[in-house]
Amino acid sequence: MKIDPHGLKVPFMRRYLEHCGWKSHKHNNPNIYYLESPEAEDGSFYSVVLPRSQSYSDFAERAYSALEQISQFEKKTIESVYDRITRWDIDIFKTRISERNSRIDSIPLKLASEIVDNLKSLIGASAYSEIEPSKYFPKLGGAAKEFTEHCHFGHTYRGSFGLAIECPIPGLEQLAFDAYLQEKPFERKVLERLAIGYSKLASAMSKDSLDPLLESYEYGFNANMLESLVEIYEKLDMLSVDYEFEWTPELAPETGVVSDPFRFDGRAHEIAKVAAKELSTEETSESTTVKSYIVSLKSEMPPTEEI
Repeated sequence: MKIDPHGLKVPFMRRYLEHCGWKSHKHNNPNIYYLESPEAEDGSFYSVVLPRSQSYSDFAERAYSALEQISQFEKKTIESVYDRITRWDIDIFKTRISERNSRIDSIPLKLASEIVDNLKSLIGASAYSEIEPSKYFPKLGGAAKEFTEHCHFGHTYRGSFGLAIECPIPGLEQLAFDAYLQEKPFERKVLERLAIGYSKLASAMSKDSLDPLLESYEYGFNANMLESLVEIYEKLDMLSVDYEFEWTPELAPETGVVSDPFRFDGRAHEIAKVAAKELSTEETSESTTVKSYIVSLKSEMPPTEEI
């Protein structure tokens, strides 16, 4: 991974350090932030100096020096620290495809393209449901496409084939300092809806009942989202799929969201498929409109009689 110190944002570096227990201290130089680490395993302490502005001529040098200090204290590579800081304002939705007793490092390109399309449909339906909750949408509106274009692909990982979808959270720099004054970002709500959906699916599996899914469509999975999950599983010829979320440390997720990786296997597929059909059937029957021509009118009383 190429490290570009100019890609680091000072507010996120500070928040990263404060989140890890580093403390800010006053310094005689008003142009810098000075932070000290908690006590390290060997009893020593580390310090970091951050320029207050990225426009300073020595910003790159000082930022890289800070990365070195942090990596030494945490016993991590500079690359891993850099990766976490530059993704501080991002929620990540991970999909991992695996097979029992074997590793999958790749899948056919055509299949990968189809899986990506299904993931786009899943996320788009979640975004549209956040605007207009419904059991089923015959067609998703433009907001679904707009949201998927906001997301990015992140790094994949070896050991099994995986896809990481990154969802930037706008305004996080301000939210970090006045979280109680701002509404939760729409982008976080969309991914939390997915996480709640997986939690309800897990509950449906443990209770052997569709009720947790059928009763939670307003804030969890609806028929469209379940159909996307079912299609992914079927296209992969029944390989297991693990879904996992990595939240920006700046915003704790809602209670009730799935915290551990959720494995979508044969039992999950069976329940999701039946629930999707049930929800789509209910919505279609509830919203059916019948149109016809009036052929004749008939009244039980004379037309001139007042009602």
